Amino acid sequence: MIPAEIIIWSEQQESAGVKDAMGHSFTSWLLAVKHSDGTMLRDKDGHQVFQTQAEFKRIQFAKVGQTMELFV
Repeated sequence: MIPAEIIIWSEQQESAGVKDAMGHSFTSWLLAVKHSDGTMLRDKDGHQVFQTQAEFKRIQFAKVGQTMELFV
């Protein structure tokens, strides 16, 4: 699934009251950050970078110029 599909699915699970095996909400799951070529983004130490579903939604639906706070 792509991140947008995961978010829709997890919100459906949330509204139905379904939790994961550990009892956590599916909306709390982290999403891997990818480069435009599909490879995973890694930090300077080589660790994979993740973001929350809320961060993903905020970035995807931001207006042009609205995401400048990310680069401060």
